[in-house]
Amino acid sequence: MNDATGERAALAEKIARAAGDLALDFFSRRDELTVEANAPDIVSRADREVEALIRARVAEAFPVAAHQFSPQRIPAPASSDGGSG
Repeated sequence: MNDATGERAALAEKIARAAGDLALDFFSRRDELTVEANAPDIVSRADREVEALIRARVAEAFPVAAHQFSPQRIPAPASSDGGSG
């Protein structure tokens, strides 16, 4: 593994651990969570905050890449019913 790959792996582990710590904190307070169900997605505040933490940390480390994959630039997924939308 070269230095750049090792640094990225270490960063990925650090981000994953921070996200895991946040998720675990929410899990310990799961009776307080509200779940939003908009078929086919089921999302909680924990899901949103963990994703936001990961996105923010990646954006700090790789601002250009983070811009390329911002929610505004990612196309919506295809319809799951097999239709065109």
